[in-house]
Amino acid sequence: MGKCLKRHLYFFVITAIIFMLPEICLSSALNTLSDRMSRQAPLFSSNHEIKFITPSGVKEAGLTISINFDAGFNLAGIAYDDVDLFHGPATGFEVAESLVVMPSITQWGVSVLGDTLTLTHPTDSANGDILPNDMVVVRIGTNANGGNTQIINPGTIGSKVISINGSFGDFGKLAVAIFRDQIGINVGEPEGGGFPPPPLAPTLDLGPCPIFRSPKLLSGDKVSGVTIFINGSSEGVEYPTVISWTYLAYLNLRSNPYQIYSRDVYGQNSSLLNIDLVRWRVGDTNGNFIVDDFDLAGVAYHWDADWCFGDFNEDDIVDDFDLSGLAAHWDSIY
Repeated sequence: MGKCLKRHLYFFVITAIIFMLPEICLSSALNTLSDRMSRQAPLFSSNHEIKFITPSGVKEAGLTISINFDAGFNLAGIAYDDVDLFHGPATGFEVAESLVVMPSITQWGVSVLGDTLTLTHPTDSANGDILPNDMVVVRIGTNANGGNTQIINPGTIGSKVISINGSFGDFGKLAVAIFRDQIGINVGEPEGGGFPPPPLAPTLDLGPCPIFRSPKLLSGDKVSGVTIFINGSSEGVEYPTVISWTYLAYLNLRSNPYQIYSRDVYGQNSSLLNIDLVRWRVGDTNGNFIVDDFDLAGVAYHWDADWCFGDFNEDDIVDDFDLSGLAAHWDSIY
C-alpha cells in the first residue's frame, strides 16, 4: 500500500473518530510534581513551594485541590494569608489568584483541617479557572505574599509523603526527605573567619509537557562554585557553564522520585528540591495509566497539530507515527 494511500486511510479513520468521540478530560496523574522546602531538619519550620502540572485543570465552581501532608507535619496556624496560588501555561506564575477563607465569586478559598490544606474554586465558574495543562504553584509559609507562619516538619528522620487530590479529579504524590540539613564539613575556616550562608538550591527546568521517552536530559541553574547532588550522588552531573547543570536520567514508567541539592566548598548543603518525574507510556495522552479510546480521541482532535500530549516521538506534530505508537500500546495498563 502506497504511503499516500496510507495517509488517506489514517485521515479517514481519524475524521470518523472525531465525530464519534469528543475531546474528554478525565481524572489524570499530575505531571511532574515538586516541593522546594526551605528546611528539612526535624521539628524545624519550613516554607514549601509545591509545583505540579494538571492535565484536567480546575474549571468549575466548588472544585477543590487538596494537599495532604504526611503524619507529623504540623499545619497549626497556617491561614489563607500564608498561602499563594499561581498558575499558567509556561512558568506557572502567569496568573496570581486572590485567596480568602471562604470562596467568593472571584476569590479562591483556603482551609486547613489536620494535615490537609484545601483550595476551593470561586463560586462563579467564570472566574479563577485553572486551564488544562497549566502549571500550578502553591507557596505555603513566609515565602507567600504576607505570610508569617510556616509548616513544622515531623520530628522523625525519614521519607515523608505529600499527596495531591481533590474533586478536580487529578492525583499524584511525591516523597520529601526529613534529615539533619545544613551540616557543614569542616574543611578549614574561610580567611577572615566565619562561614558564608549555605548555598542557594539549584533550579530544575520544567516544561508543561509529559515525559514519554527515557533517558531524559534534566537541566537547571545553580550558583557558581557548588556541586550538584542528585539522590545523594554527584556522579553523572555535568556543567555546561559555571551556573548551569545537566543530568541524564533513566526513567521508569510512572513515578521517579529525585532529591536535588547543591553543596559548597565548605560542605554546606542547600535546601532540598524534592521532585517526582512521572513518565507516561507512549499512547497515554491524559495520564490515567491506560491507553484507550479517550487517548485516541485526543490524538484525533489534535491531528496535524503541535500538541505535546499526543506527540509521542517529539517531532512537533501529531501524525500517523504517533497513532502507530498509540496502537502498539492499545489497552495497555501500566
